[in-house]
Amino acid sequence: MPDKEILDSWKEIASYLGRSEKTCRRFERDLGLPVRRLEETPRARVFAYKEEIDRWIDQTKHSETLVEKGIRAEFGGIRDLKSFLRLILRPKLVISAALLAIAAIILFIVISRFFPKQDAVSLPADRPSLAVLYFKNNTGEEECEFWREALSDSIITDLHQSRHIRVLGADHLLSVLKKLNLLEASSYSIEDVKAVADEAGVDHILQGSLAKAGDAFRIEYVLSKIPSGKIVGSDRMEGEGLESIFSMIDELSKKVKADLNLTRQQISEDLDREIGDITTGFTEAFKYYIEGRKFHLKGEYQKSISVMKRAVSIDPEFAMAYWSLSRSCRALNRDAESTEYLKKAFELSGRLPDRERFMIQGDFYRLSDKTYDKAIEAYEKLIKLYPDTWLAYEYLAWQYAWFEKWDRAIELMEVVTENNPNPQAFVYLALYKCYKGKYADARKVLQNYIDDVPDNVMILLQIARTHVLQRDFDRALEQVEAAFLINPTDIEITNSRGWIYLFKGDVEKAEEEFSGLQESNDPMVKALGRAGLMYLYNLQGKFRRSLELYRHVLNTMEDLGHKRYEFYLYYLLAYHHLLFGQPDHAVEHIEKMKTLALEDDYPYRFRLALCAEGEYHVETGSLDKAGQAAKELKGLIEEGLNAEIELKHYYGLMGRIEHKQGNHSLAIEYYEKGLPLFSAEAQPDTFLLLFLNGLAEVYFEAGNWERAREAFEEILRMTYNRYYFGALYAKSFYMLGRICEEKGDTTQACEYYQKFLALWKEADSGILEVEDVKRRLATLMEN
Repeated sequence: MPDKEILDSWKEIASYLGRSEKTCRRFERDLGLPVRRLEETPRARVFAYKEEIDRWIDQTKHSETLVEKGIRAEFGGIRDLKSFLRLILRPKLVISAALLAIAAIILFIVISRFFPKQDAVSLPADRPSLAVLYFKNNTGEEECEFWREALSDSIITDLHQSRHIRVLGADHLLSVLKKLNLLEASSYSIEDVKAVADEAGVDHILQGSLAKAGDAFRIEYVLSKIPSGKIVGSDRMEGEGLESIFSMIDELSKKVKADLNLTRQQISEDLDREIGDITTGFTEAFKYYIEGRKFHLKGEYQKSISVMKRAVSIDPEFAMAYWSLSRSCRALNRDAESTEYLKKAFELSGRLPDRERFMIQGDFYRLSDKTYDKAIEAYEKLIKLYPDTWLAYEYLAWQYAWFEKWDRAIELMEVVTENNPNPQAFVYLALYKCYKGKYADARKVLQNYIDDVPDNVMILLQIARTHVLQRDFDRALEQVEAAFLINPTDIEITNSRGWIYLFKGDVEKAEEEFSGLQESNDPMVKALGRAGLMYLYNLQGKFRRSLELYRHVLNTMEDLGHKRYEFYLYYLLAYHHLLFGQPDHAVEHIEKMKTLALEDDYPYRFRLALCAEGEYHVETGSLDKAGQAAKELKGLIEEGLNAEIELKHYYGLMGRIEHKQGNHSLAIEYYEKGLPLFSAEAQPDTFLLLFLNGLAEVYFEAGNWERAREAFEEILRMTYNRYYFGALYAKSFYMLGRICEEKGDTTQACEYYQKFLALWKEADSGILEVEDVKRRLATLMEN
C-alpha cells in the first residue's frame, strides 16, 4: 500500500493520536493499535498507516457512550481488552441479548481506561511542545559555563507563562538528559536531538549558544521541528554586560512564540512577565539560584541550601530562591527552617506570575498554614490554568492522600508518571495502591520504571517493600541485594535489610544490620540503627535496653531540631509506659507531646496527644476525665477537615473506656466502627496495631475466643504496622496460647507458648507473662 500516508516513527504515531509514546506502545500491546515493523523484532523500526489508525480509532471508540463510569468496579478482574475478548469468545459460551449488553458495557469500561475523558488532563492536542536544551558556551570563559544551564532554565521559566505552549520542565529535562547520557554534553548531534525529543515526548527542540566579545554578549538560537529536523526559527540577540542577558531572554521568548505560529492574539493575551521579575534582577543572585537548583534536582540538598542562601543574601526579595530553600530543607527533615523559608516565599509571591504564585500558595497552605482546603483550591486553580504543571498534580495527589482519598490521589499521580516520570512519583503511586491493598499492582507500577531505568535504588527498595507486605521475604531480599550491587554504601539498603530479616524472624541478622548503622559517625544514621534496635529489643522483651536507646535517639532529634520525630518518639514512649502498667511515667511524655504540637501549630498531632491523655486517664481509673478527653477529642476532630478518617482515634479511646468499665458489647461496637477507617498495610501505622490489640483483648475477656483469635492472628500477619510495638506482636503468641488452652487445644497452645518464649528467652526479669507461660507450659507438658 505505497500510496497511503505513513507515520514512520513512534513519535509521529504519538503526535497523530495526541498521546505520549508510552501510551501508544500500551495501545499496541493491549488494544491492538495497528503498528507495523520493518523486521519481526520488538526493537525494529516501526511505522503505521494513517488510514489503518483512523479505522482502529473508529472501531475502538464505537461503544464509548454506552455506560456510566461507576460499573467498572463490578468487573475488576477484567484487566484489558484481550482478557475481555477471551471471556466472551469462549467456545460453547451462549451469549444472550442481556449478556451482550453487559459485554458492551464492559467493553466501554475497558476502553475508557486507555482513553480517559478529556477533563482529566485537558491539554489542547494542537499545542506545540518544546524542550530547551542546555546552551553551548562559545565565550571561551569558564566563568560563563554556568549559563549553559542558566539560559535553558530561564527560557523554560519564561515560556512556562504561556498557556499555548507545552514546555518541558527543568527537572524533566535533567532526567531525560541523564537517561540518554547527555548531561555533560557540550553539543548535540542530530541523533541526540531526536533521542531527546522522543524520550521527552515533544515536537520541537530549541538549541542555542552564548558568545562574548569584550563586554558585548550575543545569544543565538535555532528552533527545529522533530522528527523532520526542519528549522522553523532562528535568530540572535545582542546586549552590553551581563545585565543585558535577562532582556535578551525576554526577547528570545517572544521570537520563539512567533516561530511556533502562535497568533498575535495568543501572544498578546499570554501573560509575559520579564524573567527578572519572576526570578531576580541580580545576575550574581541568579547564578547562585541556577547552581542551587541543579544541586536540588540531583538530590544534593545540603549543597543546594548553601548556594541558595547566597542568592537570597544578594537579593532578599528572591521569592523563588526562598521556595527552593524550603523544599531542600524539608527534604532533609529540617521542618522548622523549611516553614520559615516557605513563609518568606509566600509573602513575596504577589509579584510572581500565576503558575509560580499558585504553586507557592499551595505549598504554604499545605505545609505551613495547615489549611488543606485552601491548598487544594490553589493547586486546582493552577492545573486549570496550566494543565501541564506536573508538580502541581504531584502535590495535589499528596494532599488528597492526606485525606486518604486514594482513588483521586492515584488518578493524579498517574498523570505525573505518564507525563513527567520521576522515581518519587512512581514510589508514591505504588504506595497509594498499597494503601488500597493492591500490592501486586503497586509492584507493576514500580517495575514499569525499572524497565526504563534499571539502576534506581529507591525503586528497587520499594519493590522489596511490596514483597514484604505479601510476606514474601526472600524475594524482598533479592531486590535489596540488587540495590546493594548498584550502591553498596546506601545506608537505606542496610536499614531495609535489617527490617526484612526481623520480619522474617531472623533476629540475629537483623541485629547485625542495625548495629552496623549504629557505628556510623553521622548522627541521623546512628539514630536509624538505634531505632531498629529499639524495636528489636522491644520485640524480645528487653525493655530496659530499648528505653535506653529511645532516650539516645530522642536526644539526637532534639539536638538536630527534628520536632516531628521528637513528637512521635514521645508518643511511643508514652504508649510504652501505658501498655506496661507505668502510667505515671507516661504523664511527662504526653505533656511534651502537647507542647510540641502547639509549638509546631500542628492540630493533628495535638489530637493524637489528647488521645494519649485519654488513655492515661483510663489506665489510672479516672474514667470521668477520660470521657472528657474523648469528648474534646471528638469536637476537635469534627472541626477539622479529615473527620471521616480521624474518628477512628475517638472510637479507639471510647472502646478503651467502655472496656475498662466492663461494657464489652459497647466497647466492641466502638472498635468495630473504627476498624473500617484504617487503610491496608503499607507504611508503619501503629494505631492499627493498638486498635486491633484493644479489640482482641475485649473479645478475650468477653469469652469470644474465635473473634479474639482472628484479631490476634491479624496482628501476627503484620509487617510494617508492628514497627514500633514489637512487644504486642510477641504477646499475641501468648494470648493465642491462652485461647487455645481455653478451647482445649493443648498441642496448639504449647506451640504458641513456645514461640512466645523463644522471643522472650532473654527478656527482662520479673515479667508476669513469662512466668505465667512457663507455669502453663509445664502443666500442659505434664498432662
